[in-house]
Amino acid sequence: MGIFTDAFPIFGTRRRSYIIINTSLAAISWAALSFTPHQYGKLLTVALIVNFFMVGFSTALFYRQQDVLHLNTQTQGILQFLGGIGSVAAAMWYGLTCKRVNLRNLLLCLTVSTVTNLGYLVYSSLSRARVIDGINGVGYTMAECALMALAIRATPKGSEGLGFSLMMSVRNFALFGSDIFGSWLLDKYRVPFGALVVSNSAEPAKESAAPAFASPELAEE
Repeated sequence: MGIFTDAFPIFGTRRRSYIIINTSLAAISWAALSFTPHQYGKLLTVALIVNFFMVGFSTALFYRQQDVLHLNTQTQGILQFLGGIGSVAAAMWYGLTCKRVNLRNLLLCLTVSTVTNLGYLVYSSLSRARVIDGINGVGYTMAECALMALAIRATPKGSEGLGFSLMMSVRNFALFGSDIFGSWLLDKYRVPFGALVVSNSAEPAKESAAPAFASPELAEE
């Protein structure tokens, strides 16, 4: 892919245009979920295509904390702990709420995840980092719970274990693979940290619209 971008610039740029195209293709893939038949195999295929275009920034965030904010590993651990507290609180809230609210409405949690993720655009001091990491732990976990609930309900009867594990494998591949891709963009092409944040935040924004309509029967449960 690197050779391709070097050899064929688009609109005079070799990086920016390809990132925009990549994000657009991801948006189209999420939109495709709206028209995907309520069948496990087809949903899984679209999920694979969607996750192929994701961009992560976990590693970029780690080095931003060290190189820009000059945090030591102990402080970084405390920030992860604050995110963990937010995650536990969100999981408890979801456990109480999911019994009274249908999945279609709970998928709006993905919108919350988008907003909290964009907080990393102003990740410029330790005080801000504490707040942003804590709040992002809430938004991320809310979105994860909603998506896992959708994955569970989409698995075919009789092979729930295999179906769910396959869905989670796609999710884990996207989670760690996108981080490698984002780190590669940062190291090799010096893509700004903010650009990685925006691209990553676009994913739950697309998800918040598409899955809610991909399977009306399941979403209303």
